[in-house]
Amino acid sequence: MVLVTLSISYCDAMAMASPSCPSQMTIGSYMNAQEPQEGDEGSERSSKQPICLSQKEKREKREKREKREKREKREKSEKREKRREKRREKREKREKREKREKREKRRRRKRSNKVGIAIAIDKGLAKRSKQPICLKPEGEEGEEGEEEGRRKNGEEDGIMTGDLTSRMETKKEQDRCHQMGGERRENR
Repeated sequence: MVLVTLSISYCDAMAMASPSCPSQMTIGSYMNAQEPQEGDEGSERSSKQPICLSQKEKREKREKREKREKREKREKSEKREKRREKRREKREKREKREKREKREKRRRRKRSNKVGIAIAIDKGLAKRSKQPICLKPEGEEGEEGEEEGRRKNGEEDGIMTGDLTSRMETKKEQDRCHQMGGERRENR
């Protein structure tokens, strides 16, 4: 019986199969479907699948295909979401870093401005302190006054030792001195 079914051609197998396509195929049609036939690619493709599939098998195949497609779709969307998440995290990190750098730049600028202003004030006061605070018309006494003025401002031998507030006080004293007509006051 097996030898007979192997020798049956494709057309004979089709004739043997019932026209209503029953749930089970005939042995001949199944054998023909499994054997690769020579010829063009289309016939090879058709020969790989059985001639007559039951409705149940068709439905199962379709469901499997749909499940596979859904799974692939879900995996793609998950990958896309992960990529988006990574990009968002990178962007947030970059923005945080830029904000921090801006803040630090601003702080540095403010600090340098403050230091610059303080240095400028310091230099200005230092220049003023090198001049005599209040000179009397006589030359020798004027030199003494200059030395005393320097001592009061905290400057000794060209080195500034006094702090900024003491120099500010001497400036006030200097202004007071000039208002009194060039005479330095000994008592504060």
